[in-house]
Amino acid sequence: MSARTKKWSKKKKVIVGVIVFFVLVSIITPNKKKDTTANNANATKTEETKKQEKEKRKKKKDDNLSKDEAIEAIAEAESPQEKFDIAGKFAFGKNYTSTEFFGENGIDRVNVEFELAPNLTTKLAREGFLQDCGEFMELTKDIQYNQLFMGAKAKFTDKYGNESENYAMKLTIPKSEIDKINFENFNSQNLANIGEEWVHPAMFK
Repeated sequence: MSARTKKWSKKKKVIVGVIVFFVLVSIITPNKKKDTTANNANATKTEETKKQEKEKRKKKKDDNLSKDEAIEAIAEAESPQEKFDIAGKFAFGKNYTSTEFFGENGIDRVNVEFELAPNLTTKLAREGFLQDCGEFMELTKDIQYNQLFMGAKAKFTDKYGNESENYAMKLTIPKSEIDKINFENFNSQNLANIGEEWVHPAMFK
C-alpha cells in the first residue's frame, strides 16, 4: 500500500469520526430535551395535583375533615392564622368563633374563642370543653407561641329573666406545659390541673 493511500485513509478516518460525533450529539441532545420536558411536565402535574387537593379541602366543610386531613391542611397552611382557624373548625366545629394573636410578632398570647357546645348536663359540658381544648392543642402543638387562652361562651339567664352572653369556661395554659403533653396517652380532663381553669358558677348547677 502506498503512502498516499495511507494518508487518504487517515483523512477518511478523521472525516468519518467527525460525522459519527455529530450524529451521536444530534441523537443524544433531543433525548435530553425530552427528558427535561418530561421532568418539567411531571413537576407541573405534581404542583397542580397539590393545588387541586388543597382546593378540595377548602371546599369541604372544615368540621367534616378527618383528623389526618386536618393535620395535613394545617401543615400546608401558610400563616399561623390559617393554621389555627383549621384547628378551631376541626375541634369546635360550627361553634368556633375566632383566634387572635397578641404581643411581639403575635406569638406572646393566642386567644381562641368558641361557643360552648350544648350538652345534657353542665358536667358533660365541662368535660366536653376540656376534651375539645385538648384536641385543639394537639393539632396546634407544632406552632410557636408563649401562652394559650381558650374561652367558651354561653347564654345565661338571670333571676329577672334577662339573657346575656358570658364566658362559661376559660382555660389559660403556657405553651411550655403543652409541650410536655404526650397526647397519645393524655386524659384531656387533666388540663384543669395543668393550666388555670375558670368556670362560671352556673356551670355547677
